[in-house]
Amino acid sequence: MASAIRNISDRTKIQKQLKQHVRELSRSNAELEQFVYDASDDLQEPLRIVGSFAQLLSQRYERKSDKDTNEFIGYIVDEANRMRILINDLLTFSGTSTSGKEFEPIDINEVVNMYCKICSSPLRKSMLK
Repeated sequence: MASAIRNISDRTKIQKQLKQHVRELSRSNAELEQFVYDASDDLQEPLRIVGSFAQLLSQRYERKSDKDTNEFIGYIVDEANRMRILINDLLTFSGTSTSGKEFEPIDINEVVNMYCKICSSPLRKSMLK
């Protein structure tokens, strides 16, 4: 009988500890989601500005500048868009923007094509030299 009471007591103690850990984990996850959301917002604002100004430069000086300048402006616009996608992917991965949603299948060809484009980018190649 004493053994059964001790087992129940131990089990109750473990259940309380488990509930405490679940509360702490939930709080920690909520803080992490808030941090990721805030950080992504802080990163996206200057990115929007850089992308907007690059597009303005492209529109304003497209016919007035040489081929290299237009190409470099294109790289800026492309990389700003890629960074925006990466930030949104970070939000998705962290669960901030998918609360309650199920994962969906993706087209692996799109992933491979994007990866190949990133790896073959002239800007990326020049950075590796």
